[in-house]
Amino acid sequence: MRTFFTLLLACLLSILFAGTAYTQWVQTSGPYGGDIQALGVTPDDGHSSRYLFAGTWKGGVFQSSDSGRTWKPANNGLYSSNIMAFGSIGAKMLVGTYDAGLYVSTDHGVTWTWSSHGLTTWCVSAFATIGTNLFAGSVEAGIFRSSDSGATWTPVDSNESVYAMVGIDGYVFAAIGGRGVCRSSDNGGTWSRVNKGMSSEQYTGELAVNGPYLFAGDWGHGIFRSSDDGENWTAVDSGLTDLDIRSLVVQPNGGLGKIFAGSNGGGVFVSSNDGVSWAPVDSGLYSPTVYSLATLGSNIYAGTWWAGVFISSNEGGNWAASNEGLADAYIQAFQSLDSSLFVAPYNSGVYRSTDGGTTWVGVNAGLLNYTIWSFAASDSNLYAATNGGVFLWTNRGASWTRIDSGLTSPIVYAVAVSSDGSRDLFAATYDGVFRSTNNGVNWTKANTGIWEIGYMTSLVTSGTDIYAGSIVIGVYRSTDRGGSWIPIDSGLTDGWINGLAAVTVGGQTTVLAATYSGVFRSTDNGTSWAPADSGIEGSSAFSFAVSGTTVFVGTDGGVFESTDQGKSWENRNFGFPYEIVIGSLAAHQGNLFAGMKGEGVWRRPLSQMVASVGQKSKTIPTGFSLEQNYPNPFNPTSTISYSLPQKSFVTLKLYDLLGREIRTLVNGEQEPGNYSRTVDANELPSGVYFYRLQAGKFTATKKLLLIK
Repeated sequence: MRTFFTLLLACLLSILFAGTAYTQWVQTSGPYGGDIQALGVTPDDGHSSRYLFAGTWKGGVFQSSDSGRTWKPANNGLYSSNIMAFGSIGAKMLVGTYDAGLYVSTDHGVTWTWSSHGLTTWCVSAFATIGTNLFAGSVEAGIFRSSDSGATWTPVDSNESVYAMVGIDGYVFAAIGGRGVCRSSDNGGTWSRVNKGMSSEQYTGELAVNGPYLFAGDWGHGIFRSSDDGENWTAVDSGLTDLDIRSLVVQPNGGLGKIFAGSNGGGVFVSSNDGVSWAPVDSGLYSPTVYSLATLGSNIYAGTWWAGVFISSNEGGNWAASNEGLADAYIQAFQSLDSSLFVAPYNSGVYRSTDGGTTWVGVNAGLLNYTIWSFAASDSNLYAATNGGVFLWTNRGASWTRIDSGLTSPIVYAVAVSSDGSRDLFAATYDGVFRSTNNGVNWTKANTGIWEIGYMTSLVTSGTDIYAGSIVIGVYRSTDRGGSWIPIDSGLTDGWINGLAAVTVGGQTTVLAATYSGVFRSTDNGTSWAPADSGIEGSSAFSFAVSGTTVFVGTDGGVFESTDQGKSWENRNFGFPYEIVIGSLAAHQGNLFAGMKGEGVWRRPLSQMVASVGQKSKTIPTGFSLEQNYPNPFNPTSTISYSLPQKSFVTLKLYDLLGREIRTLVNGEQEPGNYSRTVDANELPSGVYFYRLQAGKFTATKKLLLIK
């Protein structure tokens, strides 16, 4: 018998230390999108299929083999998720990253090989090819040249930031920040500045060639054209309503093609007469910031800021988002409403899931602005705070209705519904707080007591109290339905409020504030605040979600849970990727949803994080005790019971065989009674664990066995 248990224990230990990763957080299938910093296309060799690449910020490289209709990650071998540029030479594709140099692929992005030998920088921002010479531009380290298809590199210019490169007529041109355009006629041996006709404050960031013409796009001064290899430039910006140009591409058409320009807020423009005049072409392009453009066949592709990729098949006449599989969305907000979960990816409108996040459908009819900052819900009504006012959606309707009559600021960061029974609506705007008593039909300013610079960011209601967060003062409180406000910032050392939450336990309300300096906590209605960052030290906090009496906070270090109203926090990041920033959270139908700033929506069952609420009996025990868990062995849940004969500060913790703390089940003061806690070990490997109870001076430890 002893031999049997020895073998069993050995088996369990082998499982315990096998290094298996048990993933708890799961990325949902959408909503899709991302911050597209670069677009690239494999060279046309006349017989192979061509592939399209999207380089994202935070999500790495995505590849499409069906002209952009669907995407899949293509990061095998890459050691950076921040992409700056694509290039090619022969059959090779190149990718430049922000923080890990450049990589080469010979199999259409299936695998990438680091190829930065000779580079003195990790930030590669542009490529150009002249004959057999390949050039790479960098940020603050100048230009490098390779004569062996990118295997090795030699510096040919130093201490410059290069944002675009192109070759024409034997010259190589570089768009250099603060210096305009530079040119080399000897394969990078020497460089000269060629800016005649350009602004003295030129900040050129884009270059393109159309027949004999060279075009330069500037970050603030529009577009310039040269017909003599850069010797002279002429401004060609008639019709451009946005002079901050971030991308250029030419759609070939036999001889001269049409040239397209993407801007930093004005969408896309097209010229069919070599830049003499421009016209906006942005129907369907709901993200106006276009950082990259590409062409493949008759299609034009626009890479946008956090709204993903858009395709036009009619020369920009109409655009449609095409992001299936592009899992790099920046999730700004969630809202649970009945059986539906709503989510707002940044710059991408609203999506709805009725199956717990398995599938998502866009619900944007009637929505005039796609930048959603937050939601609020009341009965069957859903309210959206946007860059274009407040919008209302109901379960009985199929579209959004704008409800902002009386709002003097179109930028609304938060909406809240009064919890005192009046159903008043409150809106936090760039112009202070507004109140509506008729479901948003009309709004009136409710700013008495709010400082003149009333940039309000967040709202939360608790009974008759309303709390409003700002970006200057900190937090305000109103006790008269927004009639007047008082600043409540004693002890609040960071006045920029990202989010607010209120949780009530036993009649005591705790207000929490998320700031760039972490979490602050108040137990006296905001009269005084104290840092509440035990367990999340050094993290910036952005959002909260409340499930019963448990609070979750989203930070730049992931998700943390508190079962003591913010006094202490426990890491809940099992399964997340590396370098995560959680911008939004929501509890919905037994799951916690986390919205990342890049990499989309993630889901995890609350049962894996929240221990069952302790049950207290009416009989007062005669002594302290800790019972053996039942069942034992168990899989995956077991109950731990303990007794307290007197009021005590209690901790109940779970440890692995080496004594490493796995989880805190109880951490707080409890009244006399009999209690129980349920351990959910769904995320843990099989093995021997210990649980330890400390109540005042009483301490007890017992063993439990998990067998899967």
